[in-house]
Amino acid sequence: MQAHFDVDDLDREAERAVKLGATAESHQPQPDGVRVIRDPHGHLVCLFLPGS
Repeated sequence: MQAHFDVDDLDREAERAVKLGATAESHQPQPDGVRVIRDPHGHLVCLFLPGS
């Protein structure tokens, strides 16, 4: 299972997700427009800036 979310502020939303229990993946395939995290259950979640 994987989820993708468009966000307005990539750093803020990634930080928020980590505070809520997610973990950032060590490998970030596109550091300028995408953040890959895992939710507390281990599912991949990608946060995208629109247009990236």
